[in-house]
Formats: sequence, structure tokens, C-alpha cells
Amino acid sequence: MDTELETMVHEESEPRPEDHNDTKTRESEENQDDVEKRMGGENVEQISNGHTYNLMERRDRAYSCRFTMLSVKSGLKRWGDKAKEGLLYELKLFMTEKVLEQIKFPTDLQRKKALRIHCFITEKRDARIKARVVVDGRSQARYLEEQTYSPTIKLESIMLCTLIEALAGREVSTIDIKGAFLKAKVPEDMDLVVRMDGELAELFCEMNPKFTKKVEEELYLKCLKALYGHIEAALLFYNELDYSLTKRMGFKRNSFDPCVYNRQNEGDEAVMIRTHVDDLKVSSKSRQLLNQVAIDLGIYIQTSQKPVIKHTII
Repeated sequence: MDTELETMVHEESEPRPEDHNDTKTRESEENQDDVEKRMGGENVEQISNGHTYNLMERRDRAYSCRFTMLSVKSGLKRWGDKAKEGLLYELKLFMTEKVLEQIKFPTDLQRKKALRIHCFITEKRDARIKARVVVDGRSQARYLEEQTYSPTIKLESIMLCTLIEALAGREVSTIDIKGAFLKAKVPEDMDLVVRMDGELAELFCEMNPKFTKKVEEELYLKCLKALYGHIEAALLFYNELDYSLTKRMGFKRNSFDPCVYNRQNEGDEAVMIRTHVDDLKVSSKSRQLLNQVAIDLGIYIQTSQKPVIKHTII
């Protein structure tokens, strides 16, 4: 008798599935009402296509377009001259770094293997409009046959280097190399062909009379430097950076991690560099040495008139 009573009480105390669903529905409706109230009574679905997780007070309609990558046509339509300035800046890097060379009469094989160039425009957090020209490298299947990726620093190296810097009381700086992949030379035996069309090709030809094409015609180009999207771009840049650090600047590559470099200077002043593609972290007890490393990298890797090193001491 007592067991049956306990069973009945237990069953009555447990919420039924339909009650639980009703509660969730009411909570969802209340949250929807709160969001709509904060947005001034407007329909949230019309603002964010049903997504309310990033809607907060004082966010305008333009927020949903921020951090979104738009095409050249859409970007120019939305941001006008600002988008064009960002696009011109990106294309100017291609000119100064001598990244591309036109193929006047491409062969059938080159036309078939040519990778298409895309350009995306986005708004950065500081309201700058940035353009990024990339290549669609999905058809490159060499990763099945050979190593095409760049090494990246190991987690153990990050932790150990940080411990060494803390115990030794070193100063730390970060270095960001702008347009890094555009500085990595493509080997002569590697035939990388790309094709460009639309507004991007028209603007590219306007900037440099050496590049010409007929209306509605695609522009076929040979890559002399790596592009974002090439399957081996990061590896080519790593090889360029490794050569500069070891052969030109006197650093020794760590035998445990190929992304850690050390150099012993006069007076037992050591400098350590950790690399992750185009981002570097440098540490030393001497701030003067930190500045000198940034200057040397700017000399050996830089190939254009404008500085390519963004150096920040933490």
C-alpha cells in the first residue's frame, strides 16, 4: 500500500512532457516579446531573418551586415568609395609586389587548370573597409601526394616559451607581416595559372596598362608569388621566412619545433621567436633587440616601398 502511494505521488510530481513543452513555448514567446520591445516593437524576423541571438539594445539594422564578406559588386553598392579605396589598396599590393604576369595566349591546358580569382569586401571592427583577393584552390589535389601545408607551433612550445619568458622576466613583442603570402615566391617548376573576370578584371587593367583584355573576356595570369587560397601558399611563405631568419638573421631553428627560433647575442642576451604563419611573437630582456628584429625583418622580407611590419611591444 505504501509502495503504491509513493509511486502515485512520484508520478504526480513529475512534469508531463506536454507541460514541459508548454513552459518552453511560453518562455520563448516572452523572450521574443522582450527582444521586440527593445527593438522598438519592430518584427525581429524582418531584421535578422529569425536569428535573435546577436540582437541587443542600440544595434541598428546595419549591424547584420557587419563582418559579412560581400562580393565586389555588392561591396561597391553598399560602401561606395570606401569599398573602392580598399579594393585599390589590395590590388596595388599585387602591382608593387609583382605577383601576377599576364598570359597573352593561354593554352587549352592552362585554360582548363586555371583557378578562378575572387574578391571579397568586408567592414572591420574599426569601421575600415577591407578587400581581400583570394583564389579558389579547391581543385588543387596535391595534398594527396605531397606535403603542402605549413608547420604550426605546438601547444607545448607555446606553454614552455611563455614559462621561460615569465621566469626570465623578458619583454615580449608581436609582429604581423602584412600581405605575407604575396611575398612568397612560386618555384619555377610550379605552374600556377589563375583567371580573373568581371569588375575586378576591369579595375585591374585600369590600374596597370600592361594588362589588357577585350570586353567580356577573362584575364589569364601566371602567379609569380603565392596567393591566399593556393594550397601551398602558407608553406611557401614559411620557407621564405625560415630562410630569412636562419640564413640572414642568424637564428637557429629549434629541433623539437620548427616554428621556434633562438639566437644568442653578445653579452648573453638571447632572443626567441615563435611563428604562426605570418604572426610572430618575439621575446628578449632587451627592448632594443626587439626593435632590431622588427627592423631586420622589414629589410629582408619587405619588397615594396611601404612598411610591411606591424610591431607591438606588450
